[in-house]
Amino acid sequence: MEYKKYKKLTVQIDRVIIPIFIAMITAIAFAIYYSALNGFLDAQKSHMEYLINNELDIQNYIDQDELEWYLTRWQEHPEELNKEYPDDFEDEYSEYFSDEASYKSDWLKKLPEELKAYVAKSQYDNFDSYLNYAFDNNTYESLIMMGVSEEKEGMIIYDYSRDKNGKSVGEYYDLHLDDHPQLKKALRSGSGELVCEKTSNFPRNDNYYVGFQPIICNGRTMAVAAVVYNWNNIRQTIMTSVTRTILISIAAMLLVLAVVHIVIYRRSIKPVTELQKIVRDYSESKDSEAAAAKTAEINEKNEIGILSDDIAKLAKEMDRYNRENIRLTGEKERVAAELELATKIQAGQLPTVFPESEHFELFASMTPAKEVGGDFYDFFLVDEDHLALVIADVSGKGVPAALFMMKAMMLINNFAMSGLSPKEVMEKANKALCRNNEQHMFVTVWLGILEISTGRIIYSNAGHECPIIRQPDGQFDMRREKHDFVLGGFERKKYKESEMTLGKGGTLFIYTDGVPEATNADNNMFGLERITEVLNRTPDADPQQLLTSVHEAVNGFVGDAEQFDDLTMLCIKLK
Repeated sequence: MEYKKYKKLTVQIDRVIIPIFIAMITAIAFAIYYSALNGFLDAQKSHMEYLINNELDIQNYIDQDELEWYLTRWQEHPEELNKEYPDDFEDEYSEYFSDEASYKSDWLKKLPEELKAYVAKSQYDNFDSYLNYAFDNNTYESLIMMGVSEEKEGMIIYDYSRDKNGKSVGEYYDLHLDDHPQLKKALRSGSGELVCEKTSNFPRNDNYYVGFQPIICNGRTMAVAAVVYNWNNIRQTIMTSVTRTILISIAAMLLVLAVVHIVIYRRSIKPVTELQKIVRDYSESKDSEAAAAKTAEINEKNEIGILSDDIAKLAKEMDRYNRENIRLTGEKERVAAELELATKIQAGQLPTVFPESEHFELFASMTPAKEVGGDFYDFFLVDEDHLALVIADVSGKGVPAALFMMKAMMLINNFAMSGLSPKEVMEKANKALCRNNEQHMFVTVWLGILEISTGRIIYSNAGHECPIIRQPDGQFDMRREKHDFVLGGFERKKYKESEMTLGKGGTLFIYTDGVPEATNADNNMFGLERITEVLNRTPDADPQQLLTSVHEAVNGFVGDAEQFDDLTMLCIKLK
């Protein structure tokens, strides 16, 4: 299994290299083929030019004037070229052959018709013998001469083929110059330039490579000579050469591929495998010194060498991190223990025993958002007929908020127990909290003193949420009014107080902003209207039932969304 894992990188490399190798072989094959084809055809054209300009050039021994006469005669009277003459035919016209101008153009034109036919036939036979000799000493498939004038286009003057399928003189090839644009261009230009093309229907229905050479006499194109090669033979010759070259190229590239594989394995895969083993060993032993020693043995002067050094550094850094993590874990456990203790101390500061009285029912709860919260509530008898009710929200969370909370709670309790009015308690507590408040912490407070016998409540609000009250046989409704500034903000701040009366059977509900600002996953807040709505579902319920209903409604609303504020409530109902 380990071996297969190590080979995965090789397989991935092969998946890249092999398609590239195949593409390169294909490209090289095409390049070699077309290069060989073009080179072979260029050489073939040069060979054709040599043949036509040397071995097949009848103009080497016939002047242009005489050649023009012969070509014209051969095309106009092809039937004469097949006629047989007796051996003593020249004796009958001996007086013509004694002339020094024999066979010159003027002499030819003055001959009797029968003698013209004989001379044309004799010269054609000489021409035939000459071309047959040249044909036997070369490899072309056919040698053709034909007319190109409008009347004689494609008419055979001479056609010699190795397969003996050539046409007879006077017959026609279906030669349409429009199908041979290069030949047509050469004939029209009168340049006498050799043009070559691949054909599939000339001279027969097969593949041929043909060189066309216009024959020009005195600036006039009289005929065209065609040297025909069998294209299949050419292609076979080319393919043999190309196949040999491609096989050599493939062998060379396979050798290169093998060398590349060896180099990649030795310089990349093998060092990576060793690094993998080092990492696995380190993950089990956590011995950074051993890992560093093993990575030092990898002496690659490339990115793998850099990776090796980085792994050694990482192992040492991991050791340092683990030691630091152990230290931090111990520190975290110590802090957690201290926070747990602080939570217990804080919880101990909040009254948890609710008085049983024939005049009222009271219940309160505080659920911190973190281990130690900044909210608090308090209630205590100032005297037999006066009950102080406090709910507050300290800025921030955690231990600092808890310490500030205990200080504020103690100050408010002490000042209220001394018989001060709510606004006086607020002013004195504010001054005390502002002193040495370098962290600029503050607390919102709602403080009310209930006269139990009459239900009259004198209260002061330092930046806190408005209370929600219910008069007997009524509905819960929020008592909206302006509140003063928070405690701990400005030392000389003056506070006011308000008054309300709660009838027998009436209920007062006070809370911190953690209740209306509880937020769900869609970032929607619970809101004040929902608090009032929940309270009015069971308006006659006792305080504990009311707080439980609100708490359950908040939990159902927020779901699994994390909360960042304490949830604190206090409720009192007069009997």
